[in-house]
Amino acid sequence: MIRSRMQLRIIAGALFAAALLASGFWVWRATEMRATVVANLPERPVLEGFAPELGRRLDAAAARGRSVWSARGGLSELARLYHANGFLTQASACEDTLIEIEPENPHWTYLRGHIAGGYGDLKTALPLLKKTVQLAPDYLPARVRLGDTLLKSNEEVEAASAYREALELVPNNGYAAIGLSRTELNAGNTQAAKKRLLQLVQRQPTFAPAWGLLISIEERLGNKTAVEEYKLLAKGAGLQREMPDPWIDDLMEECYDPYRLSVAASAADPNDNHARARQLLERAVTIAPNDDLPIRLLGNLMSDLGKLQSARNYLERAAAIAPEEPDNWSYLVRVLKAIGDMPAANRALDAGLAKCPEAPVLHLERGRRHAAAGQFDAAARAFVYARENLPEDSTASMELAVVYFKQERLEEGVEELHKVVNTDPNHPVAVILLARYAISNGNASDAASWIERARKQPQIAPRDLAQVIEEYRARFDRLP
Repeated sequence: MIRSRMQLRIIAGALFAAALLASGFWVWRATEMRATVVANLPERPVLEGFAPELGRRLDAAAARGRSVWSARGGLSELARLYHANGFLTQASACEDTLIEIEPENPHWTYLRGHIAGGYGDLKTALPLLKKTVQLAPDYLPARVRLGDTLLKSNEEVEAASAYREALELVPNNGYAAIGLSRTELNAGNTQAAKKRLLQLVQRQPTFAPAWGLLISIEERLGNKTAVEEYKLLAKGAGLQREMPDPWIDDLMEECYDPYRLSVAASAADPNDNHARARQLLERAVTIAPNDDLPIRLLGNLMSDLGKLQSARNYLERAAAIAPEEPDNWSYLVRVLKAIGDMPAANRALDAGLAKCPEAPVLHLERGRRHAAAGQFDAAARAFVYARENLPEDSTASMELAVVYFKQERLEEGVEELHKVVNTDPNHPVAVILLARYAISNGNASDAASWIERARKQPQIAPRDLAQVIEEYRARFDRLP
């Protein structure tokens, strides 16, 4: 019994000594880490224009970084806050230190490589991205970004290998396929690149980057017919967007810059029914409740989603905050008209014109109001003003053509239709009307040319196309 008690005391003492040793080692390590973190804390930047909450969070994170008990966590939060809000020098300093103290964490090598690549510092970015792929082999954006960086570094063979490995991971990834196509182009294998891109757009017809590269290839080859065809098909693909990148996108949860949030919302993938864009814009509006840009964008998004009353509320708020911004009024007028509240739409238009008397978008709306009231001369004057001051947009010319036709000013209306297609070569309404005009004038060649253009235009309703073809057959006794 005495021996058992002695053995228990010896064991307990040994355990206590081990615990003391372990705790002492942990305190020593924590103290060492704190010293490393404190030595590398960046100086806080000027935060003019940012929400006060960002300053409070940076101060709290820096305080945690100076604590023995939370130095690593404080530095991690600082890195994310600086990166998310565009303070990339400070973010780089934090991430360099985190790579040193957490060498097996792929997030820090990736984020630091992202900054270096953005600055064009490919020598710094390459080893960081290679390390990221080694630590996180299943993270597709790292593999694609590595391929892009290798390609920019003229390391074609290694870039092609990185893209192929990405495609092995996700076989239909469009961004990896685009990258591989670029390596084939650089190697002089244009036909292989085109074949790959055509297969890609067959699988993903709304993938804008593939159409962009196809158009670029055909332009270099001088294939004008193919260029026009691809531009036509690409119209339904929308904007070119960067590859979805969860580790980068996640940083927006730490962003306090309403403009950066608005830009990120505009670049968000619409395939999620705009949920991501809405989340980012709602955050921007919460952070900056008196900034009309994110409020207007959120109003437009609500309109696109069919939530017209919500859109109205946001756009009325934007117009009240920044009455000198014509877009606030023009979008509000459109939503009020869609709701059917014409008295409110008229009041908003008058208020907008009073604040922004030279805004072409508001003169466009004024022209529509005159046209709806049968005041065609006044409508024409408003549309001419809008067209002359907004020459890159075909809308005013199209509206003016319609007014001229209603006034039986046929030649002037056709002249405006030609202005429409000069700006927008495949405008669906203008193309059909020009085909009909050529048919009525007995110009079979012109009519056939417009009908051929209409056949390639997916926005033209099959019924409208069939009708104009029948009109052609009836006039010329043959099919175009």
